[in-house]
Amino acid sequence: MFVDISTVSPAFSREIAAKIREKGGDMVDAPVSGSVITLQEGKLSVMVGGRKETFEKVKSLLLDIGPKVTYVGDNGLALVMKIGTNLSLAVQMLRFAKVCCWRKKAGCAGSGCGCSDA
Repeated sequence: MFVDISTVSPAFSREIAAKIREKGGDMVDAPVSGSVITLQEGKLSVMVGGRKETFEKVKSLLLDIGPKVTYVGDNGLALVMKIGTNLSLAVQMLRFAKVCCWRKKAGCAGSGCGCSDA
């Protein structure tokens, strides 16, 4: 049994899972989601891709990493979920920064709008 919590490409994860199965084993990809704070608080989320029966065998182990363990389907799909979520968050942060710059160029320096240098 192999549990991979790294964040690699979904295709690479599926390739590794196939090689492990060829040798008689099985694998789930189980990337974690959270921050340093959620790690310290023991609140990481774990998304899991692989065979459902393998997920059931390792679920209790993954619950030691975080209280939210979600099975999402075949190998690679947990990585698709994590990478998609990270991409969405990056786009949101970039858009927020762009709006702040736009407001500042327009002369906004109001309290609470995110434009002030303070």
